[in-house]
Amino acid sequence: MMQSPEKQPKKKGKMWLNLAYIAAIAGVMAYLLLRDESLTNVAEAMRTLDSAWLALAVVCSLGFLLIEGWAMFFTIRWLCPGSRIGYFHALRTALIGQFYSAITPSSTGGQPMQVLDMYQQGLSVGHGTSVVMIRFVTHQTAIFLFTFFGFVTQYSFIKNAMASFIPLGILGIVLSMGCVALVIAATVSTHMTHALFSWF
Repeated sequence: MMQSPEKQPKKKGKMWLNLAYIAAIAGVMAYLLLRDESLTNVAEAMRTLDSAWLALAVVCSLGFLLIEGWAMFFTIRWLCPGSRIGYFHALRTALIGQFYSAITPSSTGGQPMQVLDMYQQGLSVGHGTSVVMIRFVTHQTAIFLFTFFGFVTQYSFIKNAMASFIPLGILGIVLSMGCVALVIAATVSTHMTHALFSWF
């Protein structure tokens, strides 16, 4: 189906706006990097890196992104079996989340932009939000399990090396699982969520 002549200029204008936005972000990031006097130290450190370890780091980073895309794709297909979103579109959604999480304070921009991207690909806002919530719960649960396992098995080392870290670590574990519990409660029972926020 051909696009109407009115829509084509709007689409081109939107593309140029997006490119200008990305260029502005890249410019700000370049300015912040070049302004930092320690950039020369980073360049010096890069020259002393072992190329084998650097290559392994690149492979691991790419592997992480590919698995992140697969996890997004699996969640979308599991929640919305009729969705036409393929793996590469799911990978794009995952990359958008990584990008906006990196450039916004406290990583708050990643998930809303993922919902918006899925909506533009034909997924309703409700389904997109559910996908993001499921990914959040599974991600936080995995972090909790790894952290808790490391905390328990390496407790003597942590106590000897950085005893002041223990209360902070416990607080982090409690807050992490509190967030997961709050999201699950909001999904299961709106009455419970309203009662909890009223109490706070």
